[in-house]
Amino acid sequence: MRPLLFALALLAGGCATLGPSVTYLGEVRYPPTAYVERLRAEPDRPYTAIAELAYTSSTLTRREIEDRLAEQARALGADAVVLGQSTLAQLRSADDTQRHEETYRFSAVAIRYRDR
Repeated sequence: MRPLLFALALLAGGCATLGPSVTYLGEVRYPPTAYVERLRAEPDRPYTAIAELAYTSSTLTRREIEDRLAEQARALGADAVVLGQSTLAQLRSADDTQRHEETYRFSAVAIRYRDR
């Protein structure tokens, strides 16, 4: 069993795309929407924030990550996604050696308009 866990840890540590994370901001869950508006700033319309989204990757382009964040927001029932900034993060290898990998973490907030 131990060699399998070690192999899985190496495989996970070697993956360049670390993927998405979702933090729900309330108890209500919505059905998926057909379209999600992409915003760079908060809208003037009244809205409810339904989830904080993040995507961490070292291989995808900004556009690809924004596409994935928008798809996450759509799946959560959002009307729009407010795209945030990216931050540079250093990740250690799975065996905790000095090998580092540059990754970027992109953040966003999935929102649902109240006046719909």
